Amino acid sequence: MVVQGILINILFGQDIEIPYSMKTQSPDTSIEAERVLVELIRKASVSKRLKLVQSMTQGTFLANIHAWRENHPEANEQEAAVIFVSMSYGPQLAQYTQTALAIRKDWHLQPVCLLDVIEEMSNLLNSVGVPCYLGGSIASSLYGMQQLAQDIDLIIDIPSQGISLSSFITLISSLNPYYIFDEHVMQQAFCQHTAFSLLHLDTLIKIDVIVKNRRTFSLSQPQEIHTLMLDERHTGVRVTSVYEMILFKLHRYHQDQVSRRDGMTNDIEWNDILGMLKVQGPLLDLLFFEQEVWHLRLEDIWKLVLVDAGLRNA
Repeated sequence: MVVQGILINILFGQDIEIPYSMKTQSPDTSIEAERVLVELIRKASVSKRLKLVQSMTQGTFLANIHAWRENHPEANEQEAAVIFVSMSYGPQLAQYTQTALAIRKDWHLQPVCLLDVIEEMSNLLNSVGVPCYLGGSIASSLYGMQQLAQDIDLIIDIPSQGISLSSFITLISSLNPYYIFDEHVMQQAFCQHTAFSLLHLDTLIKIDVIVKNRRTFSLSQPQEIHTLMLDERHTGVRVTSVYEMILFKLHRYHQDQVSRRDGMTNDIEWNDILGMLKVQGPLLDLLFFEQEVWHLRLEDIWKLVLVDAGLRNA
């Protein structure tokens, strides 16, 4: 909110067309303020957008661990790391982290560089002919509103005549001891086209590797994968299209609503969708979306999201 206030003061007096039906990302943000922010994001390069995500992620990780250690001065850095992993990712990865750190007595937390981890994983998978591309909150931030990256989502598309299970396990195991993971979960993910997680031990960033399953979600027309230059020190990163990001999240939001019994909504997922639609709105082919939401039977929810994004009157 402080950042938004500063942006508005800088641009005060600018004549902005406001879609008054638009729902803001936060209840205490005015439509005028958010519209200014959207315009600034549109003008920013993808590399600048990633730098903001990088800064938010790195700062939050270090601040959370520092805060816990201040409240537990008797704990060392390794114990704080295990607690952080447990609170952020769950007890199973925390247990693996504790075991790994017991061996590495000289371990110290390093500042996370998202692109270093993405590039290392991508190069490894591409080396054996397994295409991978970036999705999740980082892709959402490149296309929409910037946010903290709790983890890195990599989608892999294993060819039908591609790498075997044993070769895949050997490949991922080569990341030891710098990454930790559950081999059994990885085997299940490979065979059942689900997901498994790795933890980059030096920085405590989690990587979710999602094995693509076309049976549960697919577009009627394949969307190209974009290669984006996010930093001059790294090679281009393959990122899923904004169309697939929006439709996948819309589909997942709908599935979550159908399965829930508590009447609650997933505001984070909804805001992700809104953020991408608001920022990308003028560039999007809405006719393509109309065809796809019909194909996915999401017409009703699509109408709602267009209104909340300010792209259609209520």
